[in-house]
Amino acid sequence: MKRLALAALVCAALAAPALADPLAGYEMVDLTDYQPREAASAVMLLQDLFEGHPETVVEGRSVLKIDLRHNEDRSALLIDLEMSGYLDDSVDGEKYRAIVVEGTKHMFRLDRLGKKTKCGRGGNAGQWTTRKCP
Repeated sequence: MKRLALAALVCAALAAPALADPLAGYEMVDLTDYQPREAASAVMLLQDLFEGHPETVVEGRSVLKIDLRHNEDRSALLIDLEMSGYLDDSVDGEKYRAIVVEGTKHMFRLDRLGKKTKCGRGGNAGQWTTRKCP
């Protein structure tokens, strides 16, 4: 009976769909020199990315969105950071997705980071892409 139950568990595990990679469709950001890698706040791990946004008070249509939620198996936090309304005519925005896990001593640790860009002109204007904008 135990063997049958174990076999059923193994079959169920093999048949279950694999958890989707939350960074699918994002360009991976090299974290070799990225700082900070750990912080007391999950969002503060991304502070350097959004610190200079918006570029000005009066020009453009600046938007900053931060969305924080658990991944499917609740082993990490997913943080989506979206900035748009840039003054650059080529790039209209950037979107980052961070995977944050538990660090040392009740700290948050940046595990992986992905990036997309919204082009302001060209054939893919207004769309999020991992390609370079014209």
